[in-house]
Amino acid sequence: MRQIAVALGAAFIGLIGAAGSAHADDAACLERFRELLVGGNASKEPVRIHVTQTFAGNTNENYFYSTGPDTGDGLMQPLKNMGDTWVLFRDRKMYTSADGKAWTLIRELDAASDPAAARNRLREDSATASSSVCGEEAIDGAPHEVVEGEYVSSLMQGAKVFHKYWVSSATGWITRTETRSKVAGNEHVSIQVLEPAPGYEFPTIK
Repeated sequence: MRQIAVALGAAFIGLIGAAGSAHADDAACLERFRELLVGGNASKEPVRIHVTQTFAGNTNENYFYSTGPDTGDGLMQPLKNMGDTWVLFRDRKMYTSADGKAWTLIRELDAASDPAAARNRLREDSATASSSVCGEEAIDGAPHEVVEGEYVSSLMQGAKVFHKYWVSSATGWITRTETRSKVAGNEHVSIQVLEPAPGYEFPTIK
């Protein structure tokens, strides 16, 4: 998803129904993969992402609340196997908290954390996209467009990254993503389940 460069996990949703007819690596499918890779969900309101992340045999879960794809602001709430530390990104600063209420400034973020800069890097990387497959599946009975592919990530020192997207046929919303890559010889898998959270209020730092 593209909201904030924080590699933090997601929950599995059971798929109902078999995959529909798929087509691979044609120009339209490859372009659709690039579009989703760079664009993500164009939400102007907060989004809650349930993240399940597995690396080197260890799995953890968290909620990540994002203010939208064009800001660097967001909040990570630990759920399972992540300890008690909450993390807040606000106005190019990083804070931590033990309870989600009292916050301590950890550091200021550098220019590389700017979402526009990260999006530009991703747009450049999308030129390496390959192995795209497009089709249809159902999640809990709801039809979804499914798009997957690979690209070479300059942010990960040239590692190849696999992405798969489930896009609601009714709303155009990306409801789920799966990301796979190799880090230090171990496979990293991140599954994200995304939903709008228009009523969510981010902490105020005084």
